[in-house]
Amino acid sequence: MGSSRRPEQSQPDQGSTQPGNASHATPEYNGAAGHDPQKDRTTPHEHDSEQKIDNQHNPDQGSIRHAIGLAMPVGLGMVPLGLAFGILLTQMGFAWFWAPIFSFVIYAGSMEFLALSLVTGGVGPLSAALYGLLVNFRHVFYALNYPLHVIRRRLARAYGIYALTDETYAIVSANPNQRFTGRQVIAIQIVLQCAWVGGGVLGALFGDAIPWKLEGMEFALTALFVVLLIESFLATRDVSLVLTAAVTATVALLVSPGNMLMIAMLLYFAVLLARFYLPGLDRALQLRWRTGDERQEV
Repeated sequence: MGSSRRPEQSQPDQGSTQPGNASHATPEYNGAAGHDPQKDRTTPHEHDSEQKIDNQHNPDQGSIRHAIGLAMPVGLGMVPLGLAFGILLTQMGFAWFWAPIFSFVIYAGSMEFLALSLVTGGVGPLSAALYGLLVNFRHVFYALNYPLHVIRRRLARAYGIYALTDETYAIVSANPNQRFTGRQVIAIQIVLQCAWVGGGVLGALFGDAIPWKLEGMEFALTALFVVLLIESFLATRDVSLVLTAAVTATVALLVSPGNMLMIAMLLYFAVLLARFYLPGLDRALQLRWRTGDERQEV
């Protein structure tokens, strides 16, 4: 029926070298609901959308380079904290080589600082393990939407689980449109761990050479938690979480000052579990901090 209506355009459509006919035929082809166009608009659409996401930031051949580029600014920010850890470690009486041992065995910035106090304070292994579980329990929730599934090999996946930190999770969550590959995830984690371990070793060697004691280095742990608090608040803007932390810390301090940290974390974790399993309670407790633009929109 199409050939009876437009006999002259049927031939140019097959051999389609004339620009005038091509420009006229293209809208008909793309807009038609026919057989071949429908095929071309299903699988290629999904394929193109995936490639667009992948190629929007980096080509396939530069994927590792792109991952390293994402990790480098964060890694450079971890070096000063690693230096502080190394200096504090030597000033607390440890030899310099304990810095890489702590960083490889534990590899959790906040827990490494806390481990120094636990070891020098004579805390038992069971209590130390409980502290470690409470301090790093947030990593369990990180794993729920962290792209570990893209890591195919078992050893690489085991390393991906081991090297999951606040910083690696922050990089991945800060790039939601980036389709990370397994090699990219591992590359990010290797760069960050090298930055942390290298900073700790340099700090330990440098701190061992300092004849005097630097006052205030123990505040690095508090500063780390303050930074994590600020980053977490900027991500959620939920004031109720900050108030909950303050209330649980106050209650724990009144109940048992010697076990304040452990009790406060248990209470805070219990509140988070209740809010997670009771959406109505979570909505009732939410107290979102709105920016100036959001207030104007409301």
